[in-house]
Amino acid sequence: YSFEALEAWGREHGCPRAPDQTPHEYAQQLGARVESLAQDVRRLADLYCRVAYAPRTLPRSRTAPLEPLWRQLCELEWAPV
Repeated sequence: YSFEALEAWGREHGCPRAPDQTPHEYAQQLGARVESLAQDVRRLADLYCRVAYAPRTLPRSRTAPLEPLWRQLCELEWAPV
């Protein structure tokens, strides 16, 4: 859910994910456009891939670091390039 929300945020801000882009490639693209997000979007891509391709779910403690990312996305004044 969180990665899909990040994709929606990117689309709304002029940085959509290409159909053939991996989650890590997309995180790299967003991080290059908005450096203050780089570390957090990479972390989200890592967690997304673990959930998508691993046989079990992540403990809540692993997703807690995502809260600062969502706070920053809500507050960020970013104009599309």
